[in-house]
Amino acid sequence: MHSPPRQISDEDKAQWNIPPAISNWKNSKGYTIPLDKRLAADGRGLIDVKINDNFAKVSEALYVAEQTARVSVDTRARMQKQISQREQSAQEKRIRKVATRMMEHAVDEGDQFSGGDTQSVHSQKRSRI
Repeated sequence: MHSPPRQISDEDKAQWNIPPAISNWKNSKGYTIPLDKRLAADGRGLIDVKINDNFAKVSEALYVAEQTARVSVDTRARMQKQISQREQSAQEKRIRKVATRMMEHAVDEGDQFSGGDTQSVHSQKRSRI
C-alpha cells in the first residue's frame, strides 16, 4: 500500500520550511528577530513611493515666500537703523545748540562779573543751577 518512508534531504527540508509569522507588535517567546525579517513581514518594501507634483510646487512656493520675507525683514531693519541714526544726529544737534547757548550765556554773565571776585561769580552760577 505505501512505500517505505525514506530519509529527507537537507534541500527538501529547506524547501518545505515555512517561516513563523513575524509581528512587530507581539513577540511572546522573546525571539530576536532580524531587522530584514521584520521589514519583510511589514510589507513596506513592496510599496512604490510616488511623490505628487504638487509637492514640488508647494516647496518652491515656500522657498520663494521665505526669500521675499528675508528681503523685507532686511529692508525693514535697514530703514529702522537709518531712522535711529537720523534721530540720534538730530538729538546731538539739539544738545550742541543747548551747550553753545549755555556757553554763550556763561560768557555773557562772566563779562558782567569780570570786575568782581571769581569766587562770587562761581557761587552765583551754582545758585542758578
